Amino acid sequence: AAEMPLDLYEALGIKKTATESEIKKAYHKLALKHHPDKSSSPMSTKIFQALSSAYDVLKTPEKRERYDQVGLDDDDSDLGMEEPDCGWTEYFRAIFKRVDEGEIETFKDKYQRSEEERLDILKYYRVCKGDFSQMLECIMLSKKEDFGY
Repeated sequence: AAEMPLDLYEALGIKKTATESEIKKAYHKLALKHHPDKSSSPMSTKIFQALSSAYDVLKTPEKRERYDQVGLDDDDSDLGMEEPDCGWTEYFRAIFKRVDEGEIETFKDKYQRSEEERLDILKYYRVCKGDFSQMLECIMLSKKEDFGY
């Protein structure tokens, strides 16, 4: 896919609140201007492909909603909006927000030594029949060192 600006709305020259009709109108105007058959610019093909990709995302409600929530990934090919073969990647991206290390550390600080962790330890002690290594696999954020081993 062609290089895209970081913001798809900016690529089409529209606001984030643009209606479907405004998105379509902006795309058609720019597509006519930058179509490789109409433009003599050596970049016209890349620009046209980028505009088409932006329009494809913003015209489709599900893709637009996902883009609005999480933006584009660094490793997105074709804007990362193609339906994967199994569908799970797209499913989880749609329902879970991205998490950074700071958020994980904050969660870890709240969870460890909490009542929730204590109940998980008791639950998995019973489920794993006291098998410590199995318990470590089941209890979030746990490692041997946390238990004095």
